Amino acid sequence: MKTITVDRERVGEWVKERIAHVTTWGVEYCAMGFERDGKLLCGVVYNHFSGSDIAMHVAGTGYWATPAALRVFFSYPFDQLKCQRVTAYVAFKNAKCLTLVNRLGFVPEGRLREGMPNDDLMVFGMLRRECRWLERSNG
Repeated sequence: MKTITVDRERVGEWVKERIAHVTTWGVEYCAMGFERDGKLLCGVVYNHFSGSDIAMHVAGTGYWATPAALRVFFSYPFDQLKCQRVTAYVAFKNAKCLTLVNRLGFVPEGRLREGMPNDDLMVFGMLRRECRWLERSNG
């Protein structure tokens, strides 16, 4: 059975192991994952919350990006925290992740030359009104 889990340490460590340049999430972060039968398929870590913005880091394996999971992952920053935007940072050479952020609806905003060891860092943003993963009322 597939479920969402909110387990900061477990999910945070799982995601960190899959993103090569991450050594720490800092003190203030939140993490949730999508799992099947107790095995994580995907993890999302949120940090650098500023009130209007939060950074979102994603790692996954297999088929995890279901509309239901994406609704939960985007509902947290936009509906619960009331962020105006979500920011994603992606290594320029990470073609799979670049494809993912584009498919999710993030918009490229810039390139930080030599922003990480041996690579440039791409910055992507998504505004609340651009997020197609949120449930919206018709009223």
